[in-house]
Amino acid sequence: MLLTQAFDNFKHVAQWDPIVELISKWTGQSFVELTWWVILIRVLFAVGLGAIIGAERATKSHAAGLRTYILVSLGSAVAMLTNEFLQGNADESRIGAGVLTGIGFIGAGTIIITSRNQVRGLTTAAALWTCAGTGLAFGAGFYTLGLIATVVIIVVVMFMPKIEGKLQVNARVYDIHVELLTRPDLKKLLDFLRSNDIRINSIAYDPAYANSGLSVYSLGLYSAKEGKDYLRKKELMELVNSLEYVNFCESIDQ
Repeated sequence: MLLTQAFDNFKHVAQWDPIVELISKWTGQSFVELTWWVILIRVLFAVGLGAIIGAERATKSHAAGLRTYILVSLGSAVAMLTNEFLQGNADESRIGAGVLTGIGFIGAGTIIITSRNQVRGLTTAAALWTCAGTGLAFGAGFYTLGLIATVVIIVVVMFMPKIEGKLQVNARVYDIHVELLTRPDLKKLLDFLRSNDIRINSIAYDPAYANSGLSVYSLGLYSAKEGKDYLRKKELMELVNSLEYVNFCESIDQ
């Protein structure tokens, strides 16, 4: 009931959208009624959104790239336009809700867990889902919301990684992937970490490397030293990699 009411309210918001009013004044025509050129503009807005976000993802070699984002955004706009066309002849809440649910399954397909317990694709999945919602907004003619959401998505996927990276540099909690030459070397490593005020939160043996001749683990760590002199992630990686019984060590970025 609440979902149906929300979609009914959302459908009428476009009539008071500032961008709709502005373009209507310029053209002298209604920008809400589903004429062919209104449909074209809504579709172009949605495709433009998908192209911008998809291009950014493609430059980073993500599974969901330019074509995927364009099609998701376009499909969402088409669904919402069809929703308006069927006004009064169908349950209008189901199409939009169905799109967001369906995109959730597509997004889940972009999330993977690597052999080093690294979670990949969360941002891509979230961006796909948000892109679908923004496509629905464009399809409904809610241009102001669509454009604001587009700008926010661009900022998040293009500029937030830099801020996130700076935050991670000073993090006290982090996970590492470490390859030891022999299994008994694990005790040496744990003693070394504890001597540097590093608390071990979790230890997981990685069976994927069972036949490599190495003893490989994923460790969850916490730098417990008081004050600002605690070991940062980069500093710890350098120390661990310098140990003679360590073949390789790297941070696991989630």
